[in-house]
Amino acid sequence: MLNVAVPDLWEQVERRAPLTGVDPVPESRRAVYRHEPDKFAPQASPPPTSIS
Repeated sequence: MLNVAVPDLWEQVERRAPLTGVDPVPESRRAVYRHEPDKFAPQASPPPTSIS
């Protein structure tokens, strides 16, 4: 299965992409990812819903 965001949500998806709940972020991934315990809170938007 491949999940693709609708065009009006892709920017929100991209902003969330570097966030991870893993703490601590492994040294080898720190250049790309940062820890965020609730990855939906920083954008103040609801979690995405799926479409069947």
